[in-house]
Amino acid sequence: MSGTLYRLAAFTDDPNGGNPAGVWLREALPEPVEMQRIAAEVGYSETAFIAGVGGIVVTGQAVEI
Repeated sequence: MSGTLYRLAAFTDDPNGGNPAGVWLREALPEPVEMQRIAAEVGYSETAFIAGVGGIVVTGQAVEI
Protein backbone atom coordinates (compact mmCIF):
# COMPACT_ATOMS: atom_id res chain seq x y z
CA MET A 1 0.00 0.00 0.00
CA SER A 2 1.42 3.39 -0.92
CA GLY A 3 0.61 6.66 0.74
CA THR A 4 1.93 9.71 2.49
CA LEU A 5 3.38 9.76 5.97
CA TYR A 6 3.63 13.19 7.59
CA ARG A 7 6.43 14.10 9.99
CA LEU A 8 5.10 16.21 12.85
CA ALA A 9 7.32 17.70 15.54
CA ALA A 10 6.09 18.21 19.09
CA PHE A 11 7.45 20.69 21.63
CA THR A 12 9.04 23.02 19.07
CA ASP A 13 8.40 25.73 16.50
CA ASP A 14 11.20 24.31 14.34
CA PRO A 15 9.87 21.58 11.99
CA ASN A 16 13.29 19.87 12.15
CA GLY A 17 13.47 19.83 15.95
CA GLY A 18 11.41 18.62 18.88
CA ASN A 19 10.07 15.10 19.17
CA PRO A 20 9.27 13.77 15.68
CA ALA A 21 6.33 11.49 15.03
CA GLY A 22 5.01 9.93 11.86
CA VAL A 23 1.31 10.32 11.04
CA TRP A 24 -0.20 8.17 8.26
CA LEU A 25 -3.49 9.54 6.86
CA ARG A 26 -5.60 7.43 4.48
CA GLU A 27 -9.15 6.31 3.90
CA ALA A 28 -8.26 2.79 5.08
CA LEU A 29 -5.66 1.38 7.45
CA PRO A 30 -2.85 -0.79 6.13
CA GLU A 31 -2.64 -4.37 7.37
CA PRO A 32 -0.84 -4.70 10.75
CA VAL A 33 2.28 -6.19 9.13
CA GLU A 34 2.41 -3.23 6.73
CA MET A 35 2.01 -0.74 9.60
CA GLN A 36 4.95 -2.35 11.40
CA ARG A 37 7.05 -2.19 8.23
CA ILE A 38 6.23 1.50 7.67
CA ALA A 39 6.96 2.41 11.31
CA ALA A 40 10.29 0.57 11.20
CA GLU A 41 11.25 2.19 7.89
CA VAL A 42 10.50 5.70 9.16
CA GLY A 43 12.40 5.10 12.39
CA TYR A 44 10.51 7.51 14.67
CA SER A 45 9.69 6.32 18.18
CA GLU A 46 6.01 7.16 17.53
CA THR A 47 3.97 6.53 14.39
CA ALA A 48 0.18 6.93 14.25
CA PHE A 49 -2.12 5.45 11.60
CA ILE A 50 -5.43 7.25 11.07
CA ALA A 51 -8.18 6.11 8.68
CA GLY A 52 -11.25 7.85 7.23
CA VAL A 53 -9.67 11.26 6.76
CA GLY A 54 -11.26 12.54 3.55
CA GLY A 55 -11.01 16.31 3.29
CA ILE A 56 -8.46 16.87 6.08
CA VAL A 57 -5.59 19.18 5.18
CA VAL A 58 -2.27 18.71 6.98
CA THR A 59 0.67 21.09 6.72
CA GLY A 60 4.13 19.82 7.48
CA GLN A 61 6.87 17.72 5.97
CA ALA A 62 5.64 14.68 4.06
CA VAL A 63 7.58 11.52 3.27
CA GLU A 64 6.39 9.44 0.33
CA ILE A 65 6.23 5.74 1.23
